[in-house]
Amino acid sequence: MYVHTHMEASHPRTPCRPIRVRTKGGRHRGSDRQRLHPCVDRAAPGFTAAAQGELPGRSVLQASRLLQGAEGSVGQARPVSLRGRRMVFVDTAAFFAIENERDRHHQKAIEARHDLMAEGAHLVTSDYILDEVYTLIRMRVGHRAAVDFGESLRASRFLRIESVTPADFEAAWRIFGRYDDKLFSFTDCTSFSVMARLRIPTAFTFDHNFRDYGKVTMKP
Repeated sequence: MYVHTHMEASHPRTPCRPIRVRTKGGRHRGSDRQRLHPCVDRAAPGFTAAAQGELPGRSVLQASRLLQGAEGSVGQARPVSLRGRRMVFVDTAAFFAIENERDRHHQKAIEARHDLMAEGAHLVTSDYILDEVYTLIRMRVGHRAAVDFGESLRASRFLRIESVTPADFEAAWRIFGRYDDKLFSFTDCTSFSVMARLRIPTAFTFDHNFRDYGKVTMKP
């Protein structure tokens, strides 16, 4: 869990820069220019048209008019194939390091994000991670910022949001109970189980719990 491993993020006086997203009325919140989360940058190299095919029961969320003027609403499902592409799991620490310019990993996070998009990696996260990220932004920045950030992620064509299944939950519980010598949060354990199910070898994170687990690699 990011807040436990990076104290500057958990400190109540640590300022975070606003997340700026254009509202439906055309106005901007927090800035005079549009600000989308870097992980959903539709112009990034390596992210053009979605590949054909779909993994059963899973989808990413298509960008809506809020982001690109397309028909449809935020949260409209759009099938995408992960076949033949490198998958990388995005952890809370990576999302927050990108958003918080005062985070000591901010520059590394921006560079890693650029590298991943340049190579065409498919970014995957879980609903449990979004729970952490939304709450962290809500507490450190504000309610509107958390909602705007969430809408930008939910509308992304490039970030796949994977729900933790009952089987993932049970696997996470077994991991949680087994490692009494580690400081894994239960959310960490759900991430490990989702990554195992989807055979994702790499996590985009600065949380060394992923390295301590020993079964995944960290980027950067």
